[in-house]
Amino acid sequence: MANDFEISTNKIRANRPNPLRGFKYRVKDTEGKEIGGYGKVSGLKDSTDVGEYREGNDGNSIQKMAGLSNHDDITLERGLSVQGFMKAWRDKVMKWDKDSSDTNTSEEPDGYYKDLNIEILDRKGNVVRTYPVYRCFPNSYEIDDLDAKSSEVIMERVILTVEGSDLTVVNEGNL
Repeated sequence: MANDFEISTNKIRANRPNPLRGFKYRVKDTEGKEIGGYGKVSGLKDSTDVGEYREGNDGNSIQKMAGLSNHDDITLERGLSVQGFMKAWRDKVMKWDKDSSDTNTSEEPDGYYKDLNIEILDRKGNVVRTYPVYRCFPNSYEIDDLDAKSSEVIMERVILTVEGSDLTVVNEGNL
């Protein structure tokens, strides 16, 4: 009898796919252009506020309702290189903020907001999941401290404010 259970368990596990690894991914714009390789992407999270309501003659429970949705900022981190896409984008945002404070315009220049796709890849480099993030702009840019006694790679970090994301599976690729 114990043997039957063991065989049954092995059959179930043999059909179960392995979880995806987190070390192969890329970040692209919506036109399919890769916007740099990143050593780390964090902050892929969305949540919904919960509103509570109760009337005096209700039972002993509180009614809970979905409220506003929030999307966390996304941090992209990589070794500093001569490719300055993120810094140039941040500079465009900073310049518009400075220029617009002197005028009554509320329209952002082209390229202020960008829609991006974060693609999860399998070991062969095929896209297996795509997570789109909408109306992003860089709200912060930083590089590591410079240290004459260090041989560490200088890292740059950009924090993107995100108005929307779709953390459901958009593309199941080769699963």
